[in-house]
Amino acid sequence: MKRSQTKHINATAILWLEHHIDSFKTSFKRNISNPLSFTFTVLMIAIALSIPMSIYIIFSSVQQLTQHWDNDKQITLFLNDNVSLAQAQSLAKNIIDNPLILNAQVINKQQALEDFKQQMGMNALSADLPDNPLPHLIIVEPETTISDIQSLQTLETELKNIQQVQLVQFDLLWFQRLQSILDVINRIQWIVSIILLFAIALIIANVIRWEVSARHSEIEIIKLVGASDAYVRRPFLYSGLWLGLIGSILSLLIVTLCTWLIQLTTTQLASLFGSDFELSYLTVSQSLLIVVSISLLGVIASWIAVSHKLKQYT
Repeated sequence: MKRSQTKHINATAILWLEHHIDSFKTSFKRNISNPLSFTFTVLMIAIALSIPMSIYIIFSSVQQLTQHWDNDKQITLFLNDNVSLAQAQSLAKNIIDNPLILNAQVINKQQALEDFKQQMGMNALSADLPDNPLPHLIIVEPETTISDIQSLQTLETELKNIQQVQLVQFDLLWFQRLQSILDVINRIQWIVSIILLFAIALIIANVIRWEVSARHSEIEIIKLVGASDAYVRRPFLYSGLWLGLIGSILSLLIVTLCTWLIQLTTTQLASLFGSDFELSYLTVSQSLLIVVSISLLGVIASWIAVSHKLKQYT
């Protein structure tokens, strides 16, 4: 009795596996049997998917660029006129003990004046000055791990409260604007991604609904001989899988090609500004995640579309 049950289970499993393999092959053949419709559908999926992927690449590239800017942010401390160079150096050593500060460099007033003359091109005018109007400076570099505005404001306040400091120069506004721009880009990226992923699901579901309607008579016959809904649904699920799989691969090719073409011009432009800015390419793991996710989305959209149509045969 147990042997017969085992044989029956094994035979059922083999039939189930064979039907999966057959559905996998047949669904692909049916898709390419109508190449024009299949090509248009896959292109629509690829183009719709390319848009959020492109926004993500731009956002990632800008983030990398701004991280470089963050590393260059500095706070300039203008000391009181009565602070000597030795006192400024001692103060810089004390400032470095702050865990929020990476480095503190003293610039004496003469060097500060020379730098000012070179930057402003005022050699002739500064030569007429009777005395050096600039005090000693301390250039403070915050820790690279500090990226939130609140921590930077706290650090700026602590430095302002130092008795020997007359003025603290730190343009926090640019950092706030930068963070706001990045937040907007990130929000747009998520909204566009959700909308277009929903559109891709609708495209696949509509194609599968049309395919179910076209095979109406075949499904009725299969149902009459006792086929289950899962048996009927299986080939259509693989059709959705093929649409998502091929559409996502094509979108990766489109985005990679466009990124490479744009990179040719951005590299030249960045070099003119003395920057090493480059667009980021999608990694292998990110590409695999996209392919798997869109393929599963195709299966889910197909399952919903077929299940809705199969209610007509009950």
